[in-house]
Amino acid sequence: MNVLIIGASSAMARSIAHQADKGDKLILLGRDIDDINDIASDVSLQRGAEVHPLKLDMSDRDSYQKVLTSCLETLGSIDSVFFCHGVMHSQEDAADDEAAAALMLDINYTATVLFSNLILKSMLARGEGNLCYLSSVAGDRGRQSNFIYGSSKAALNTYVEGLQHRLRNTGVHALLVKPGFVDTGMTWGLPGLFLVASPDKVASDIWKAVRRKKYIIYTPWFWRIIMLIIKMVPRFIFHRSKL
Repeated sequence: MNVLIIGASSAMARSIAHQADKGDKLILLGRDIDDINDIASDVSLQRGAEVHPLKLDMSDRDSYQKVLTSCLETLGSIDSVFFCHGVMHSQEDAADDEAAAALMLDINYTATVLFSNLILKSMLARGEGNLCYLSSVAGDRGRQSNFIYGSSKAALNTYVEGLQHRLRNTGVHALLVKPGFVDTGMTWGLPGLFLVASPDKVASDIWKAVRRKKYIIYTPWFWRIIMLIIKMVPRFIFHRSKL
């Protein structure tokens, strides 16, 4: 399998890469090329996969086509793409810092859509491929504690839902992943976390869902129930909570 992992220096992306099979070809994309090089060497040694590191800054839109062309030249074709990049600032920082809020909204949503549009062209031409988008349970209902971040994920959810509709009967498949709290650098030190999952557990769930052609998963599974309950709480009660 030829795999592209975007935002490859994140804890989730590392775990996804480390579950590749022997003989797979991976390209790891990220801003910190030194870090990406280290991860590529580690995955190649431990998993027996062919791994190529490549620099990509998702805030640099002018580089998208050049980077994707390089990926296609290296792999020949792309079977699966994992969108693992993202920015999460606290609600307070996003509300007080216009640049922080703009970057978070742009990277989490706009950049994902624009890069997806480019990848889709080659996948649709082949009539096959998998796209996997890491969203968040934060996008299921606006909560005072993180609604700016959550809105970027809610927008992504709507995009992927529409994309799934568009891709019906094309041979190209899109998976939407909604993790709960995961033990990563992005969530480290945040107050009020509970039922925190390991990146390896979440990565395992993601790979299974990709292979089974699932459309949406909550991971771990119990977050589907938790978020269903949260979404069903009447507004007049919900607004009294501190979620």
